[in-house]
Order: sequence, then C-alpha cells, then structure tokens
Amino acid sequence: MSFSNRISTPSGFSLIEVLVSLVVSGILMAMLSMVMGQVVQNDETLRGLVGKTAEAATLRRILHRDLAEIQGPIQLEPTGFSFPSSHTNLMPAPLPLTVTWSFREGSIRRLEAMPALQYNAEVVFAKNVRDWQMEFYDLATNTWLNGRGGASLGLGKSISGLRLTLLFADQTQLKIVERIPYVTSF
Repeated sequence: MSFSNRISTPSGFSLIEVLVSLVVSGILMAMLSMVMGQVVQNDETLRGLVGKTAEAATLRRILHRDLAEIQGPIQLEPTGFSFPSSHTNLMPAPLPLTVTWSFREGSIRRLEAMPALQYNAEVVFAKNVRDWQMEFYDLATNTWLNGRGGASLGLGKSISGLRLTLLFADQTQLKIVERIPYVTSF
C-alpha cells in the first residue's frame, strides 16, 4: 500500500468561520437580552398599574359605601374629614359609628370608631400619597368649596358631592368624585 497516493482534505472549520459564527451569535444574544429586558420592564409597569387600579377601586368602593350610609354632617379636619355613618368596614353589624378619612403621613387612612362599644379600627389604603385636594359641592351656589386644612364650609351650605384628587409619588393622579346621597346642611 502506498500512502503517497492519498490526497488529504482538511476537516473541521477554519478560524475565520468560527470567529464569524461567534460574532453573529453574540449579536443575536445581545438583541435577545434587550428584548427580554423590555419585557421585564413592561411586566413591572403593568403589575404596578394593576395594583394601583385595584387599590383605587377598593378606596372608591369603601368611600362610596361610607357616603351612601351618611348619618349626619361632615366635619372638616386639617388632615381629612369625618362623619357619622352606619357603614362599618371591619365590624359585621350596621351600627352607627364615626368614620374618619385621613390623608396624613403620605397615606390614606380610614378610621372607624364607636366609643360606646370601645371600638376603634384603622385601615391604610394607599401609601406614597404626595399631595391631596378635597372639595365639596355646594348645591345652593353650584360651586366647589375647598375642604382642605380644616376650613369651615359655613352654616347653611347644602353639600351634595365630594371631589378628591390624589397625587402619588410616581406623579400619577387619581380623581374620585362621589355624590353625597342625602343633602347635608351644616
């Protein structure tokens, strides 16, 4: 047998072919990582919006129930307002109690108190509230009256609505407008 008649052909890839494939795969991986980063960012944004929407719906629903069961005049306070209501959020009986909505320390708090039964409960609804504005609608003059800072609305005002504007730390704004079903004069 003679080994000189064989022609050898190189097997495998050349160095240039390997380098080109590495560069192409690196570019594809970079593009894929950018897409995945955008997907993660969009997912976080969407989860934040869904959470904030659910929180706002709960806040609005409970405020609506409180105002639907209002039993007397609304008292303005420097950090919110309070009124007698028969809607209890934490106790299973429709007994009259004082409901206080407070916008202090960057959060929204709902307090319900029934001194006769020595009952007090507090729920924190939203955090990161940077600023808030509260206005009451005077049906007699068809105007919105500032309800922030403990300002008195005066006697003889017919209050039929509440407008609450909340500004959160992430610059999103929530506006809630509620009708007060039974015109309250105070």
